[in-house]
Amino acid sequence: MRLRLPDRLPHQQQGITLIVALVILMMLSILALTAAYNASLMTAMAGHSHHQGLAFQGARSELSAQVAGIQGNISFNNAITDGNATSAAALALNSHTPPINQVITVDHQQTGTMPLGEELNGGNGYFFDIHSTATLASGATSNQTQGIFYRIDHNAVTNFAD
Repeated sequence: MRLRLPDRLPHQQQGITLIVALVILMMLSILALTAAYNASLMTAMAGHSHHQGLAFQGARSELSAQVAGIQGNISFNNAITDGNATSAAALALNSHTPPINQVITVDHQQTGTMPLGEELNGGNGYFFDIHSTATLASGATSNQTQGIFYRIDHNAVTNFAD
């Protein structure tokens, strides 16, 4: 006895399995593209955060270098002039990869007297503001300002709170 196979498949099968498989494949593709986009976005955000941190550190280190440079170098002649200075810290930052563009200004605000009883114990001196701006090629920027008071009578530089 021999079995005979039909010449044609039944008409009820319309390829629904193929359509379901294509829909699932499309959903997986969309999910993979979304995951790849989110990963690249997170990488870019981490890079920008790192660059912002570099700019902040560059500006703060330049402020510290300027205060250290002013301490002991102030005389009556140069204390009352405004200045724009570049320190060794700024030169080191410019050799950094990527380079950090540094702009420093030292502004003499006034010559005056700090009242007695203040945290600084009073005295005659000079008030300065030091402004530091660090900018990276990526566009990350940090602006920092610090005030200092140089007491003439005690020959010492005192930093105001940041």
